[in-house]
Amino acid sequence: AGAREQDITAAEAMVAEADAALKLAQSTLDNTELRAPFAGTVTQLTVGQGEMVTPGQAVLTLADLNSLQAETTDLSERDVARVAVGQPVNVYVEALNTDITGTVLRIASQANTVGGDVVYTVVVTLDEQPAGLRWGMSVDVDIDP
Repeated sequence: AGAREQDITAAEAMVAEADAALKLAQSTLDNTELRAPFAGTVTQLTVGQGEMVTPGQAVLTLADLNSLQAETTDLSERDVARVAVGQPVNVYVEALNTDITGTVLRIASQANTVGGDVVYTVVVTLDEQPAGLRWGMSVDVDIDP
């Protein structure tokens, strides 16, 4: 006795359902890969292996250690109008007791309030990277407005 047509139809439906589930699982797996927008070094990992993450959640910090930048977060509202992108700056690296020249790359368009003061973040590119300069070192940025 052969398989009944009804059994064959039911089995084909189960195969189609399993195929759809496989395609959905493959699509989900394809979306689990992280791709960096540039080549760099992971300097901080904020999740562990196997942890669940949500879309848009920061899971790591990626840095291009070949072109370090300095950031100051305390440019006052009195001075921000006198600072421009492309303006030269002096950056003092405390740990190295070294001065480096640089250029204003970016000025935040939105202010922050710190201890009642209105301040802006400024990102500076460095003209050189002296030996010993490391990600996260403290610096003083001097912008002559």
